[in-house]
Amino acid sequence: MWVGLVLSLILRPDAADLPLVLVATVVSVAALKSVRNVPFAAMACAISVSYHLGSLLDSRSGASRPHRKVPYSAQYALALTALLLTNRELVSSQLPTDMRYPSSAVDFMKQSGLRGNVLVYFCWGEYLIWHLAPDFKVFFDSRYDMVYPSRVTEDYLAFYWGLPGADRVLSDYPHEFVLFPTTEKVYDRMVKTVGWKLLYRDADAALFGRTGSGAHGLSKSAIIGNVPRVQYFP
Repeated sequence: MWVGLVLSLILRPDAADLPLVLVATVVSVAALKSVRNVPFAAMACAISVSYHLGSLLDSRSGASRPHRKVPYSAQYALALTALLLTNRELVSSQLPTDMRYPSSAVDFMKQSGLRGNVLVYFCWGEYLIWHLAPDFKVFFDSRYDMVYPSRVTEDYLAFYWGLPGADRVLSDYPHEFVLFPTTEKVYDRMVKTVGWKLLYRDADAALFGRTGSGAHGLSKSAIIGNVPRVQYFP
């Protein structure tokens, strides 16, 4: 993709194609900063690259290609096709997730009628907001640099890494629940933490409830759940 863009710059785009090359360059820089921009960079680069690649092939073959305007009907048909192929509501109602999420634990929380504040694994924050709001409020998620004070970020990191002051996160904040992967060291620490009870566990996640919270009516022993082999969002 970016090799083609460099070739387009080397081939010195004409005045008509220069804006497309500039847009492709800007979006490509954005793709280097965030992976979510890669598809947009690919689309932007493809327009300019295809034009110059065709010109390069024509120049090698000695053929001349007349520049003709594409009929509006063809443009509309192409745009409609792209819309249909990229609209997941029409093609597919779900997308495979990029990592393991606590889907079964979330189902358990819904079915058990739980609600409250939950200290959640950083990477799962938005997932819980999407599925459990407004019944649950998360303590921390990836918007840390936009919506969370630096003190909260420091407290979360201390809790996550088991640093001095880690216990303060459980005592100074009004958490009713803690939800973390079973593979994290936080899980091992929570099992031994007085005042917290393991409510649910599966291969992906473990849910702990504070003693005296809304989870007091649940079974005395933790529920062991199963996780799907493939997960989808939403």
